[in-house]
Amino acid sequence: MNWLTRWRRPSFVAGGLLLLGGLAVLTVLAYQGSLQRGLELWTEGRAGEALAEFRRQEAQGEELARLNRLIAEGEVAREERGPESRRSLLRVSDALATLAPRSPYKTTALYQAGRMALAGGDRARGLKLLETAYRQQPKNQAIANLLLETLLSSDDHKRLRETARHHLEQRPDNPLAWYAQGEAERRAGQDRRALASWNRGLALFPLRPMLESAIVLAQAQGQGDQARDWLLILRLRYQTASDGRPLEAWCVAKGLHDVWAALPADREAGRYAVAFPEFFPPGRQWTYKVRYGIIPLGQLVVGVRGREEVRRGAGVHEAMRVYYKIDSNPAYRMIIDLHDVYESLIPTHCLHSLEFKAMGREGEDRNNRIYIFDVDSQRVTVRGFRPNGEIFREELPLANQVFDGLSLLFAARRQVRDGRFGPVLTFVDEEVRRTVIRRKGCSQAKVLGRMQPVVEIHGQADYRGIAGLTGEFWGQFSDDQEALPLTARFQIKLGKITLELDEVADVR
Repeated sequence: MNWLTRWRRPSFVAGGLLLLGGLAVLTVLAYQGSLQRGLELWTEGRAGEALAEFRRQEAQGEELARLNRLIAEGEVAREERGPESRRSLLRVSDALATLAPRSPYKTTALYQAGRMALAGGDRARGLKLLETAYRQQPKNQAIANLLLETLLSSDDHKRLRETARHHLEQRPDNPLAWYAQGEAERRAGQDRRALASWNRGLALFPLRPMLESAIVLAQAQGQGDQARDWLLILRLRYQTASDGRPLEAWCVAKGLHDVWAALPADREAGRYAVAFPEFFPPGRQWTYKVRYGIIPLGQLVVGVRGREEVRRGAGVHEAMRVYYKIDSNPAYRMIIDLHDVYESLIPTHCLHSLEFKAMGREGEDRNNRIYIFDVDSQRVTVRGFRPNGEIFREELPLANQVFDGLSLLFAARRQVRDGRFGPVLTFVDEEVRRTVIRRKGCSQAKVLGRMQPVVEIHGQADYRGIAGLTGEFWGQFSDDQEALPLTARFQIKLGKITLELDEVADVR
């Protein structure tokens, strides 16, 4: 979830709803309160307690509660081991599939039924259910990715290629589909086509399996320079051991030791081990005014709660708890009623988060999720619920230096301070996208009543916001070691949204 994508106009509620009887209103509020408790417990990882809430809601005949109860039961079973766990998963899969034909949540039910069937060991049934869900929503990356991953583990390269090609017609921005298409082409003996597909996919996101396959095939095809360039990306994005021996061992096993030995010295490793304490003064808070033209839309607050020590594997990292708060102007509640809180735990030595929480409210709609990043296992787990109340849990691939919607700000500050600009991989709503930042030059700007030197940047994101955000933005940062964001403008369909630093305070 990226806070840039949250500004939008809510639908107007029909005035007639205000005439509902008091008893009906109290009943709805009681149900919504129970629903919200279940959703929040789920997002916090308290699946057992959330399950109890969903069961209470289901007793009232609510179909959404039944869907959530079944998903929660399946996730609880997935965490267990043994034959009984597998039988439970298959029972949940059958119940979800039975729910699907008559439910407004039928696609979600089919997708979840397929997930549970696969986890329960019934691959054929899981694949069939996923294909049915995919036909209903071929643009849905979560459904397509699980289907493609399942087909990648099969011997049916024709089915894999057909599915990948079809999905790429819908979503050419999905790197896993490019990897699947290239792998199907490689299995069919079409090596040059495979390399072309992987080249396009790697431009979107450096998936490790795609990188490794592309390096090996490029070397075998006599494209040593290309193999070296991709190996540099592999070292940059995935090498976590300081001496690089695990990656070197992989190169030796694949017959690539000479390519590894020819790589230039790894200067990036030292660069990303530098701490940035000036970015994180504990207790500091920055407030920005947000406006559209002369209309004051609200404010954005960025703050640093404090320092934490986090253990990851055998190491202990110093990390800072950082937050954003977005609140729209109550005077324009009929146009926009937005209240969001974003929180990241950011290690000062690398700036990409260990966890990211997004807690959003627009009118009565809520949309919460938590991302847990595990660089060692190269996976990110996302848990939360969607605006319609559906719960979900996804696991996604992760590379080093992938940022969320909050830590992206600190990646931009590092680029400005270092004078080294380029693409930043960014998680936006369970998908990895690219944010490209470029330097425009230096100038002077009046901020907080005084003139000061600034670095100007221009950027482009390859995602679109629901308020008509086109992805293009401009910014001014202080031209010093702090590289503090001072102003920003974001293009929407009709004009620009502007942010301007209004106050700096110590709130401890």
